[in-house]
Amino acid sequence: MLRAHASPAQATVLLQLADGMKRSVFGRQVSRNVLGVSNIQNTWGQQDQKYQELYMYWNGVVNEKTDYRDGYIMLSYLAFQMNRTEEATAWMEKAKEVDPVYFLLHD
Repeated sequence: MLRAHASPAQATVLLQLADGMKRSVFGRQVSRNVLGVSNIQNTWGQQDQKYQELYMYWNGVVNEKTDYRDGYIMLSYLAFQMNRTEEATAWMEKAKEVDPVYFLLHD
């Protein structure tokens, strides 16, 4: 089951994963205007579309490689980003079934 609070080690891994995802999904640079306010080049609709495209990609990966734990973790992350929390939990549970000893998936 997903927990609201992670250990420091788990939080570090999750933050690195999220940071890497943001760079790979939204690879554009953030520019600053005169007032110092960030101007991100993507619109929300484009971000949602990128998450959906990645979600479909990783779904295809785990359909081909049903024992690929990281694929289920990525699906969980993407589902959470799209506000599909129940689905995110189900994917994380599937990752736990595939690799029951992976430290990130346990209390």
